[in-house]
Amino acid sequence: MVFTLFSADGDQGFPGALQATATYRLTDDNRISIEYRATVDKACPVNLTNHVYFNLDGAQTDVRHHTLQLLADAYLPVDSSGIPHEVLKDVTGTSFDFRKPKTVVRDFLSDADQQKVNGYDHGFLLQAKGDASQAVAHVWVSG
Repeated sequence: MVFTLFSADGDQGFPGALQATATYRLTDDNRISIEYRATVDKACPVNLTNHVYFNLDGAQTDVRHHTLQLLADAYLPVDSSGIPHEVLKDVTGTSFDFRKPKTVVRDFLSDADQQKVNGYDHGFLLQAKGDASQAVAHVWVSG
């Protein structure tokens, strides 16, 4: 399934025209694949996301007990409305450092950047730059 959006120059206060697509696929091995693509005609921040969350352990545990590895060197701080308001910050030494596997709950709500929005609701700058075949995240569950 493919969803598309065109946002004209100046829409919602952002510079440049944006053309975006989100493609959802169910693979032959029962995985959900989500691919985002966007082009802009002026320099403009683009943070395509969704807020669909899956508990990969069924009803067995809270999702915060999942072990996550996210190959990202930086994250984007937000204000209390969830709107990015600063430059990218290095994840080193912060609760946003998932470059080595750790449970989500380990550092949950442990700093002001999370407390503003009641948890992790931030953009991450992924290490895989243009290589769609490289995994950027891994999640482990019990069992």
